[in-house]
Amino acid sequence: MDLDLQLAQELYEGRHGPTLRLYQWEPYCISLGKHQKNNNINAKKCEEDGIDIVWRPTGGRAVLHAEELTYSLVLPLELGADYVSSRISRALVKAMTLLGVEAAIETHPANLKSWYLQPTSTLCFSSSTRNELQVRGRKLIGSAQRILDGVILQHGSILIGPSHMRIVEYLNLDPSTKEDMATILRDKTTCLSEWGVSDLSAIKSAVRGAFEDIFGVTTRDAGKDVGALNRITE
Repeated sequence: MDLDLQLAQELYEGRHGPTLRLYQWEPYCISLGKHQKNNNINAKKCEEDGIDIVWRPTGGRAVLHAEELTYSLVLPLELGADYVSSRISRALVKAMTLLGVEAAIETHPANLKSWYLQPTSTLCFSSSTRNELQVRGRKLIGSAQRILDGVILQHGSILIGPSHMRIVEYLNLDPSTKEDMATILRDKTTCLSEWGVSDLSAIKSAVRGAFEDIFGVTTRDAGKDVGALNRITE
């Protein structure tokens, strides 16, 4: 994610073009939103289990990166934040369609519980926000955006397997509260493997192809798991 921030800076300085990256985590990792505190995370257990803890340059809440595909996108702000958000949403829906998964975008605030967890004594989860992709009312992709100097940086996590639900194991909460949270995660989230999709190469190909189509661009490989967008058009 530090590379994502570097690419955003290089885009602002005119040294690099708009970029789409697709990557996974080794070892698995809990990423926290830029302004999120880590006092709710059991750092000792994370260390014992080989789970890293990092802060994202974007917002949002804690995410366990396990059995998932992370995407990042850096684009010029001059395109317009609403335009970019809309196109990203359309691209993600198209990618899932190419994989045979019927997904839709939640386009207004709802009372669905978010898999971005904010553990509190009152069991308050953050609500699902605009432009998050769901399958039959269950969240499949969560995203967070940040506007930097002249650049939009967006991160997202595409759930492939169910391991993201293990995040409750790493929270400083009593067992009954963790059980309640686990139940909410099971009810309110889904993953591609539930819909018969688990091939990583196919998922990456679908995401890349969908972004090419929706943004009207061609991509070129620019290093490991980096696809540089050559041009952005209406």
